[in-house]
Amino acid sequence: MALRKRKFSTKKNTKDRLKNKFKLVYTFKGERAIHSVSFSSNSEYFISGSSDKTIKLWSINTGLIKQFEGHQHGVSSVAFVPGPGQGPNSEYFISGSWDTTIKLWSINTGLIKTFEGHTEWVSSVAFINSEYFISGSYDRTIKLWSINNGFINTFEGHKDGVASVALDPRPNSEYFISGSWDKTVKLWSINTGLINTFEGHKDGVTSVAFAPNSNYFISGSPDTTIKLWAFKCLYKTSIN
Repeated sequence: MALRKRKFSTKKNTKDRLKNKFKLVYTFKGERAIHSVSFSSNSEYFISGSSDKTIKLWSINTGLIKQFEGHQHGVSSVAFVPGPGQGPNSEYFISGSWDTTIKLWSINTGLIKTFEGHTEWVSSVAFINSEYFISGSYDRTIKLWSINNGFINTFEGHKDGVASVALDPRPNSEYFISGSWDKTVKLWSINTGLINTFEGHKDGVTSVAFAPNSNYFISGSPDTTIKLWAFKCLYKTSIN
């Protein structure tokens, strides 16, 4: 089937209308570079992972609440554990780090558990549900974990480091995607492994995300493009 391409408008009047609808509310200052943030379910709190090896808990109203220490290197990815309705809850979260580990935390009691298995930086973590999550790493693999039981499986196929992972948001879906410095995006099944490889970027793929309706996903790259892909691989388009 021939590829269908879509054009996206970036007209000045559209930008002006959007600009008038948004404003900066507050700036929260960390000590070093911030690599990842995640909101709690009540929208009152968020966490941040930083090059200073810490995760910080913040209130949108009062600022810094607490700092969590335990990683031996910078924190590259953080995510709250999903709660009822697949939304993040407000107590537990995980963090992935350049020290090759993933850690499970409670905002009340601190470090609960450390997950070990990757041999290079952990670049991205994403929850499937409140029990299972996946992690992408510069060791070229994605790993499936259970919060209670630890390591479950390794997914191999990328030829360079994995920079980003994302889950299909449909309830009980088995699918996820990964973006890699090998310039590809891969679609996987948690049950059966690799399904398809998407090629088109001229540099590494550093970020991937599913649309909430699961019909599309997007990938971003240092090649200066964002690519929009149909979940059934019928067409793609580039946004420059």
